[in-house]
Amino acid sequence: MKINISQAKKEIGSRQPFVFTLPVNSLQLEQLSFTMISEVTVTGDVVNKGRVLEVAGIIHADAVSFCDRCLAEFQFPLDIVFQEEFQESAMQATDELAEVSTYQGDEIELNGLVEDNIALAEPLQTVCSPDCRGLCPKCGTNLNVAACMCDRTEIDPRLAKLQQLLKNNP
Repeated sequence: MKINISQAKKEIGSRQPFVFTLPVNSLQLEQLSFTMISEVTVTGDVVNKGRVLEVAGIIHADAVSFCDRCLAEFQFPLDIVFQEEFQESAMQATDELAEVSTYQGDEIELNGLVEDNIALAEPLQTVCSPDCRGLCPKCGTNLNVAACMCDRTEIDPRLAKLQQLLKNNP
């Protein structure tokens, strides 16, 4: 999706809002641990800061995934805050170490920015709720739904000596 920045380029300090919606199939998001189930809505502002244009906003979508603890499917909202600076490609970079994206003309392409921020927001562990109890390691019962009758007092034989120490020293 391209946004027109001609108004923001005219004056330093000017702010230009934008809103757009992208269909999920227009983004390249194949290797995520979750699936997007709604269109991706991007809202934000372009602010002229002199040598650079700052693009900041929020990416919103709904996604579905499987819980890493109980394996149940659940739906959750994605709200990702982003901020990126853009500099016209014809200008010299002000700082060699600065991470500034470039644009040409009066438009900035945001598909790559949206894809990158969604990929970076992927959680390391997806859980249906913070208090998810998971599955019983013996019988596989979802402990959020039902209790099982498995004996959980059985100690790993490698740690049996430690249990004896705990019994001797109350």
